[in-house]
Amino acid sequence: MASRHQIAEPVGVDGAWRLYRAIHRERGTEHGLAVRTEVDPAGIERMEPLISAQRGRLDPAVVAASGFGGSAARLWVASPWLDGVLLPLGVADPAEAAAIVTAAARALVAARARGVPHGALGPGAVLVDAAPEGLAVRVARFGLAAADGPVPADADERGFERLVRQLDQPAGSIEAWAAREAAPARGPLWARVPELRHSFALDQEVAASLVFGSGLA
Repeated sequence: MASRHQIAEPVGVDGAWRLYRAIHRERGTEHGLAVRTEVDPAGIERMEPLISAQRGRLDPAVVAASGFGGSAARLWVASPWLDGVLLPLGVADPAEAAAIVTAAARALVAARARGVPHGALGPGAVLVDAAPEGLAVRVARFGLAAADGPVPADADERGFERLVRQLDQPAGSIEAWAAREAAPARGPLWARVPELRHSFALDQEVAASLVFGSGLA
């Protein structure tokens, strides 16, 4: 990891993964970097084909992995860096909630077509941003759950059902939601994204000293 990326700042934690904004040393491009320690070698073997399968054009709702490496002592997965914030709890606007669920379904369908399960779908894997036309929604960290064991065949269905319930939307299959026409949503969450991003940045100023002090960076 150190030979390719320079850590710029910590941006969060998702289960066993620590999340960073990083700069590619040679290209100068920004990347999202997910890093974890103490990985079973079998987990690396399970992840490798899932990361490789994400190369090439995918649905815009998918934040596809762009790099992968490390060892059983430390594993990293890189992806394009995208502005935005992780999905906050308590989204009440129906149009925004429907847009989030629709985008998540499209991401799952697109990744499934490549044989890539998510395995750990939840608010911590959903990124929202305020685009001019409305709320932009993307799903990140496809395939990373395989580091912990074989991904159950119904993991994405169960994760999607939980997301639908959390957002108080009508039950439906991933495929049915993906086929819906979702109008651009510009509601309260869309308006709050700049505020949420600012609050998050202030929180990370405190978290940075803790994360970097742990030696994980």
